[in-house]
Amino acid sequence: MQNIRFFILILSYGFIFLLFFLSEVRSQNLEGQVFDAETKEPLTGASVYLDGTTLGTVTDSEGKYSIEVSQRINTNLIIRFIGYKSEVIANPFETKFSKVYLQPSTAELEEIIVSDGLFTREEMLEAFREQFLGRTSAGKTASIQNEEDIQLFYDGKTNSLKATASKPLKVENPFLGYRIIFTLYRFETQFNQLSLKYEHAKNCIFYGTNQYEDIEGSASSKMKRRRYRTYMGSKRHFFKTLATNSWGRSSFLLYRNNKKVDTKEFFSVRDSAGIARVKVLKNFADLIEVENVAAAPSFFSTIIAVYRLEEQSRVVFKTDIFYVDDYGNYDAVDKIQFGGGMGVRRLADMLPLDYRP
Repeated sequence: MQNIRFFILILSYGFIFLLFFLSEVRSQNLEGQVFDAETKEPLTGASVYLDGTTLGTVTDSEGKYSIEVSQRINTNLIIRFIGYKSEVIANPFETKFSKVYLQPSTAELEEIIVSDGLFTREEMLEAFREQFLGRTSAGKTASIQNEEDIQLFYDGKTNSLKATASKPLKVENPFLGYRIIFTLYRFETQFNQLSLKYEHAKNCIFYGTNQYEDIEGSASSKMKRRRYRTYMGSKRHFFKTLATNSWGRSSFLLYRNNKKVDTKEFFSVRDSAGIARVKVLKNFADLIEVENVAAAPSFFSTIIAVYRLEEQSRVVFKTDIFYVDDYGNYDAVDKIQFGGGMGVRRLADMLPLDYRP
């Protein structure tokens, strides 16, 4: 399976985002050349981009590409061309010049998945939009331009909505001024009953690779303000606040059992080669009641994060150690979960990995 660099998991109490670590280095060019694997001829017009960012280009008449990157990003390089299988290059910064040979894709009949017939396609498509794009201002204005390429299936045995896409999804996000090309590998939302209602969603997971492009009007001051407001109060903002110890009424305050928490008693933060190493000091695992003792977590901690005294989010830590980079991206993403304000944001509220406020 390809090394997928974009991942979202939404539990009953929120999201997990797989983001990517960045480290400070000097400007670097990613260069290479793309060929047809069978004819060995160079391919002109192939899309080459760093996954999850706005950084990309197309190959020239000799199949060559060059992407200037001012700061190293620990993500994959994606090479995509119509009629060929996409190539995913892990650790692209470790190679000075890449020669890539794309394999022609053979035409295959699409697998026909027969739904249980419990819901119409339009009903399932509406639920897919809500879970994939979100219900915020950005989510409501975003649209998928090629919905005909989405295959939907509802499994009545597990109360799960599943989706696949035969082609990359073309998402227009006029609210934030982005076009997102999203190659969907998996989508599944499980509901707590036979339903498609948003409020009945129990958990959801979708992942794939994506590329951001600025659309017309993205350079306007209005769009810049919207992007800034989207960043403020987000998960990246929260972890940036944690790493820099910049808590306050104008950013985040922490509460537990309706009492304000002294952050120094809850977190220990120290610099580790330019990356913040965070240790969660409070473990409440012994307070969790489980039927199977063997399934009891060894570490469990939870806190309420309040942004600007208005928006509340629940943050659950199932690990006591994690790392945060200068952009607010964090590791251990499968062990940190969100609910409330930070937990409702979907694809339409995500900013590119290379965005800086």
